[in-house]
Amino acid sequence: PGTSSNTQVYYNALGTSHLSGVELESKVLLTSRDRVDIGVTYEKAEFSDQAVAPGATPAQDIRFANFSMPLVPKWAGNASYEHTFDIGRSGSLAAQATAHYSGATWLTFNHQTVAGPVPNAALGTAVGSFIPVTGGATSYREAYTKLNLSLRYTSTDESWYVLGFLNNVTNEKILGGAAAAGPNMYAYLDPPRNWGVRIGARF
Repeated sequence: PGTSSNTQVYYNALGTSHLSGVELESKVLLTSRDRVDIGVTYEKAEFSDQAVAPGATPAQDIRFANFSMPLVPKWAGNASYEHTFDIGRSGSLAAQATAHYSGATWLTFNHQTVAGPVPNAALGTAVGSFIPVTGGATSYREAYTKLNLSLRYTSTDESWYVLGFLNNVTNEKILGGAAAAGPNMYAYLDPPRNWGVRIGARF
C-alpha cells in the first residue's frame, strides 16, 4: 500500500457585479506621412454581492462585496506615432512607436496576499510559467507603461513585407498573473525586452 491524497476545489456563484466606464479614441493624420492614434479607457468594475469559501458558520464566510474585479485597471491607454518615409518607387518604409499604459489592478478576485517580509518586487525572471515567490508577495500589480518599436518595409505592389520589432524597450517586469498557495505566491511575468523579424506575403 502507498499513500494517496485528495485535492478538492470549490466553486461558488459570483453573485452580481457592476462594470461601467468610458472609452475615447482619436486618430489624427498630421500629414500624408504622419499619423497619431490615441486611446484612453476608464472602467469601474466591482463585485456587488459575492461569497466564496464558506466557513463553519455564515458569519465566517469570506465575502468580497465591493472588491474590484481582477485585471480591470481603472485607467488604461494607448498612444502610437507612425511615420512613412519616402523611398520613391522602391516601396514604403514605416516606423512606429507605441506606448501602452495600464493603471494598477489586482490579478485575483479575492486580492490575495501572502504574509512575510519580502516585498512584491522580488519576482525573478521567469516568463510564461508560474514561479514561487516568497512571503510578502501580493497579487496586486502596480501601474506600468510599456514601449514597443517597429520598422516595416512593404513592396511597391504590397505583395510582401518585412517587419522588424523591439518590444518592451525598457525591459519592464510586468506581472501577468498570480495566485497564492500555502506560504508562497505563484506568479508569472509577461515577456521581457524582445526583438524579432516577421516576413509576410500575399498570394
